[in-house]
Amino acid sequence: MAPPQISAFPKCYLEDIALGRMSLLDWIDMSVELEPEGLELYSGWLHDRSSGALVEVKRRAASRPSWVADTAARFQDRSDPS
Repeated sequence: MAPPQISAFPKCYLEDIALGRMSLLDWIDMSVELEPEGLELYSGWLHDRSSGALVEVKRRAASRPSWVADTAARFQDRSDPS
């Protein structure tokens, strides 16, 4: 049996992220300290859905440990039609 995997969910920051008082990028940066295997990300947290903003989310996550980069890779860039 594979060991369970843990993802981080920003329960205490949900309202701040939803209302734009905390950016998704800030949450990604803070979550690194928790060392989970993944992050829970929701499109509603993206207040700017432009191609540039999505690229920045992926870029920021890719500069983090591999588990964050794996999460970001699954976060589809809307500018990429594939």
